[in-house]
Amino acid sequence: VHVIPNGSIQRLSNLTKDFSFYVTSVSVAYREDTDRVAKVLVGVAEGMLEDPAFAPFMLGPLEVLGVDRFSESSVDIKVRLKTVPIKQWVVGREFL
Repeated sequence: VHVIPNGSIQRLSNLTKDFSFYVTSVSVAYREDTDRVAKVLVGVAEGMLEDPAFAPFMLGPLEVLGVDRFSESSVDIKVRLKTVPIKQWVVGREFL
């Protein structure tokens, strides 16, 4: 519970006013071609853009941000999807 005394709010930030982002990393084995993986991920998102259940919530194609991390047994590729406000979790779950 957050109690805010009347009149003490001086600034407010709304991070979901116009859009939201679903940002995630996809881990793949070192033997995989990361360019091919990126194409597959883009294809998944393009399929969602054609799906009437998800297209209304998506504000553009998948952005592949690139290799984000090298872990012990995999490479992480960071991606993000721009969505209407508060729908990033619905879109993200379907994407995964």
